[in-house]
Amino acid sequence: MATPFVLLETIGNARAGFPNRFYAAPREVIVCTCQDEVSDAIAAMDSALEAGCHLAGWIAYEVGYALEPRLAPLAPRDGTAPLIWMGVFDGFEVVDGSLRNRLVGAPRHEANAFMRVDSLEPGITKAVYADALARIHDYLVAGDVYQINYTFPLRFRLEGTPGALYRRLRDAQPVGFGAWIDTGEITVLSLSPELFMEKAGTSMTTRPMKGTMPRGRTPAEDDEAARSLATDPKSRAENLMIVDLLRNDLSRIAKAGSVKVPELFAVERYRTLLQMTSTITAQVDRDLSMAALLRSLFPCGSVTGAPKIRAMEIIRELESAPRGPYTGAIGCISPDRDFTFSVPIRTLTLQPEDPTGRVLRGTLGIGSGIVADSETAAEYEECLLKGRFLTAPQPAFDLIETLGWSKGEGYRFLDRHLARLGASARFFGFTFDENAVRAQLDHIAQSLTSESLYRVRLVLAESGAVTVSAAPMTDRPPETPQVTLARSPVDSADPLLYHKTTARQFYNRELAAARASTGCIDVLFQNERGALTEGSFTNLFIEKSGQLLTPPVDAGLLPGVLRAELIATGRAVEAALTPADLEQADGIYVGNALRGLIEVSLAPSSR
Repeated sequence: MATPFVLLETIGNARAGFPNRFYAAPREVIVCTCQDEVSDAIAAMDSALEAGCHLAGWIAYEVGYALEPRLAPLAPRDGTAPLIWMGVFDGFEVVDGSLRNRLVGAPRHEANAFMRVDSLEPGITKAVYADALARIHDYLVAGDVYQINYTFPLRFRLEGTPGALYRRLRDAQPVGFGAWIDTGEITVLSLSPELFMEKAGTSMTTRPMKGTMPRGRTPAEDDEAARSLATDPKSRAENLMIVDLLRNDLSRIAKAGSVKVPELFAVERYRTLLQMTSTITAQVDRDLSMAALLRSLFPCGSVTGAPKIRAMEIIRELESAPRGPYTGAIGCISPDRDFTFSVPIRTLTLQPEDPTGRVLRGTLGIGSGIVADSETAAEYEECLLKGRFLTAPQPAFDLIETLGWSKGEGYRFLDRHLARLGASARFFGFTFDENAVRAQLDHIAQSLTSESLYRVRLVLAESGAVTVSAAPMTDRPPETPQVTLARSPVDSADPLLYHKTTARQFYNRELAAARASTGCIDVLFQNERGALTEGSFTNLFIEKSGQLLTPPVDAGLLPGVLRAELIATGRAVEAALTPADLEQADGIYVGNALRGLIEVSLAPSSR
């Protein structure tokens, strides 16, 4: 059996997160496998802290049933993971770049270890889900509860290693609470954005997350989605219920009059979702015991419903399988009793399926908060949306800009390039210092001595690191350049289409195939509705009656810098275009800020 370890980290530029720590070689492990052992396990945690040890691991959701006498008879007796798994450590290593690469793998743009997720299947049928929600609505109408957080498992098969899967998920989901826990028998991977509880000295913070909406595709759409979520009555009602619940829970251990709500209905942005959060703070005893803490707050009200005890009774009645670490708590505690725990949403449990350990069976919990006006179909879709981080993670990428520079002109359209880069950086949560970027561009320009036009490539990493390179433009388009239609459509719902990134595999593949078969300079894409969008590295324009027409951004395309300039000066206007318009056009053009407008013709094979 492998030596147990716990990796906790803040990934990317999250607002709050775990301290970056790696715990290995525990002196012992506190393991609780049944409800009767819960009190002893928690007492052992307190004893280990008194002895000057560090703790790191998880507490399963079902522990909450053992902590409340009214719920104890409902405690489930079966599960795939221990109720409490808490390593006792002498210390930890601070996770820096070197240690992170050693643990998680090579830098993200190098090939991962082989890894495939398949056989994904909900643990319940859609009919069972609908029946459960109907029964929840009955309880809501009867006044038993105001909200129920109903969950179910997605089961899947993993070929590969947990480390490869964690690497892929952490690259795709920069969140505050990344965790990789290996007990030697079970692996738990968690990419959670939600803080459960954090204590520093006598200050205690909890930040429940209730209210979800998909990200927009563009900065403008995203801002509108954020405004919509912030003012959505259902999301605000759900969030406020949980805030009231947690204020009540915190008051059990807080100093009188110290419970505050400094932030209500904040909207936080993640790669695929917008989430509504609120922050509750309190003052507590410095030496607060784990027993008092857990009996007062566990599990987090954001994953139960309100009132909590009645909600947990209904959850036990309707949910078909134990949740395990999912929606329990993952985190670490120092000997001074400062701690950080996440609410483990977006959390997977893995166990070997064969002796080689290269095939594993996995479980991912998903769910949503159900209130009186919840619609079954919408809630089911919200659950599946939350599972997309496993089934369709965004690839790791950097942001790029490609600029033209010449001695006489300097950088072409520099302000437009940097405005677009800044908008994309804000959208994806990248660090962006415009002054530093301008300084690097100025520095490299001083080394360009030729009279040639230079192609300057600017790459912005999520951390804010900037790389700039330059090379003379030597390639020229042929005298009679042609374009052709791509074989595969784009999905206009994909947000990456609207930003210039290094995630270009699809474009490059289509362009290479077109060049191999026709010798074209570019390939033109259509979206899922058959509307024309753009080329692989150019925007598309057609001329009709002396006017340039270009597809609208919401068709699924990059808002190019040259395109923006032509629209701003009145030389081009947006219009929905189809392949038939290419046949009827007075002229066809492709272009970008580096090359300008290039008149092209449609290859015969595309007609």
